[in-house]
Formats: sequence, C-alpha cells, structure tokens
Amino acid sequence: MRFHKGKLFPIVLIIFFISLGALWVTPYSLHKPSSFLSKNNEFIIKVTSLPQDKYLKRIFYARVIRINNYPANINVKVNCFCGREVEYRDTYILKGRLTRHRLRNSYFYTLWIRNNSFISHLPTGFVDNSIRSFTYKIIAYFRNNLSCEAYKFLSSVFLGRRELLDKNTRSVFINAAAAHLIAISGLHVGLLSAVFFFVLNIFRVKFKIRIMISIAAMALYALCVGLRPSIVRSFLMFSFMGTGFLLKRNVSIFDTLSVSGIVCLLWNPLWVFDIGFQLSFAAVFAIVLGMIIFPFAFTHKHKLIAYVKGIFFSTLFVTIAIIPLVALYFGKFCLVGILSNLILIPVFTLIVVTTFTFICFYFFHFLASILAEALSLFVFVFIKTATILGAVKFSSLNIDIGLAEVIIYYAALGIVIVLIHYRNKLVRTKKISKALHGL
Repeated sequence: MRFHKGKLFPIVLIIFFISLGALWVTPYSLHKPSSFLSKNNEFIIKVTSLPQDKYLKRIFYARVIRINNYPANINVKVNCFCGREVEYRDTYILKGRLTRHRLRNSYFYTLWIRNNSFISHLPTGFVDNSIRSFTYKIIAYFRNNLSCEAYKFLSSVFLGRRELLDKNTRSVFINAAAAHLIAISGLHVGLLSAVFFFVLNIFRVKFKIRIMISIAAMALYALCVGLRPSIVRSFLMFSFMGTGFLLKRNVSIFDTLSVSGIVCLLWNPLWVFDIGFQLSFAAVFAIVLGMIIFPFAFTHKHKLIAYVKGIFFSTLFVTIAIIPLVALYFGKFCLVGILSNLILIPVFTLIVVTTFTFICFYFFHFLASILAEALSLFVFVFIKTATILGAVKFSSLNIDIGLAEVIIYYAALGIVIVLIHYRNKLVRTKKISKALHGL
C-alpha cells in the first residue's frame, strides 16, 4: 500500500474537523455549565449506570439533558440522599446542586440531591426499557453462574457496567497499562464482530447477509453498552467498511476513520474534549499509519508470528501516539504496556470468545455450567497476570506536561513520520531503478 496524496487528504480532513469542533464548542463547554454551579437548579437527567447503595446515599452516573430549561450535555456523578429508587436508563426531573472539580487538565461534575429534594420520573421509551431488561437479564445470568470476581469483571468488560468493578481491580489494570481491556472500546467491538461473523459463517450464511446481520448486531450492542465515543467510532468504521464491501467499492481505512470522526462530532461536538474520544482516534490513527509506513511489521509467512508481530507493533505505535495525552490527563506513563498487551490480549480474546459462547448457551444449562467454570478460571488467571505485570518495579513513570509540550511532541512526531515516509519512498525508487538496470 502506498502513502500518496490520496492518503494525505483524510488525515488533513480529520485534523480540520477536530479543530473546527474544538472552536465550535469551546465557548459552550467552558462557560455554560459554570453558570449553574453551587446553587439549586432544576435538572433533567438520564441515568447511565446501575445505582449503587452506599452509606446514607445512592450513587450513580447520569447525563444531564437540561438545566433550568436550557439544553445541556454533560456527564455527572450523582450523590442522591433523597432515598428515592432510581432505575438504569430512566429519565428524571429533579432539583439539585451542581459542583465541579478539576483533576489535572480535566473537569468532572457532581450533582448533589438532598433528602428533601423534588424528583419526578418521566416516561421511558421502548428502546430504553428493552436495553434495561436485556442488561438486567445478562447480569443476573453472570451472577448466578459465575464466580463473584468473574461476574463483576465480565459485567464491566462485556456490558460496560464499570460501576460493578471494585477500585482495586481497576487499579490493577491501570498499573499494568491495560485499562483499555476493562472499558468497552473499539477492541471489544472488533472482537465481537469477528466472532459473530465467524459464527454466521459456520451456519453457511451468505457473505452479504453476514455483513448486514453483523452491522445490525453491533448497532444493538453499541446501544446496550452505552454510546461512548470509542464505541460509536468503532461501530461507524465497521459499518462504513461493511457497506463498502456490499457496494463493491474500494474501502480506505483512513477514509472511514475521517468520516467516523465527522459523524461523531456532528452528533456530539463536545466529544472533542472527551478523553476517550481523543485516545480512541489517536490509537486507531497510529495503527493505520503504522501499517502503511511499516507494512513488514504486520506480515509473516507463519500466522502465529504475524499475530504476535501485529500485537507488538500495534501496541508500540499506539504507545508512541498516546504518550502525551496520557501524561497530560493522568500525569504518568506505564512502561510495561507493550509486554502487558503481548500477554493479556490473547487471553482477553479467549475470554471474549468464551463469553459470547456462554451467552449463546443461555437455555442449555448443562453446557452453560461447564463454560461458566472455564470462564471463571480464565478471568482469575487474567486478573492475576495483570496484577503481576502491574506490580513490576518501575512499571510506570510520572510525567508532568502541559498543552504546549503536547503540541510540540505531535509536531516533532509529524516531522519524523514525513521524513521516514520520504526515506522509504527513496529506497523503493532505488530498488526499482536497480531492477530496471538489471533488465
């Protein structure tokens, strides 16, 4: 695959629309929520997590839709002291107080509801009721058949219910530079779509029908786990590529990435400030660019070696791409990331495949019980391995940088990429010249 002017256009397009999105929403995102802080206001919220009972309060996460009849779109942590039962995916109108705190270069919001506050339930639509019912059934299925550790872990990584995962387990994966494995991301959508596509192939479903069914299934999955930026990006790319195959058109990964970015920002311009949005697009961009500039890094005559090389170089390219963002938002960088991914991703792939099979055997209790034992064991080994990797001495490095350093890093990285590209082009030209002289 050649890196020519046609490949440059989508790159410029991505940068342009992300910059445009930032300029478009900067005044709103930086100033609008602040005018409602630290005083009682009327909110319309949609619950986006399973409510958890704590001492004297109920904690959950929600998306604020309106504040005092003004449109809003911010995610908040809710501390509810009113004693009112709230349900996942339901919408409420209530009175509360919004506060904001800053952690490094990000803002986080908390909504406080006092014990005597007004709260009223609004009608829930068919889609939200269906998603809630499906989520509760799968969670109950996990809880009744798996170990407590596996039930909480799989509820997080398969259904996006991170609130069920304890802080210690989350810390383990953060320290092992494998946090992307416990949060629903493009990797999960990619693995599930591949498994689903393979299962349909077993039943001799035609190729085009497989694509259409897989797109529909991934759309339902994206709805069920929550339309986070990384999920939407992955689903859109999968859909665009699948549609390209259906229409018998050449599909460029760069084109699908750029169009996905445009659609995401048109849907929710505030995503340009979302950490998950930035990391997701930076990671995919790095992998695709690496495949173009270093094609040898992903190929080998032996499939197993090619697979290992693919994981290694993908992780390496992603690591180089996200170092400044991770340092900017989290103040540290994990040094064991490449090793962790080489070890953990194959095991995680096995867990995803087994989980999908386990759910398919929902009505076959005997087979499901056998798979449940195996799945609980896989999760135990997976978490223990991550614990060992995260406990390695000097596994992380504290880095404190600002926005200016991030811009300088990416500018320098861009120059290096251009130099490597033209060097590769010069080498190819010389090889062609020698071949022609040899003739």
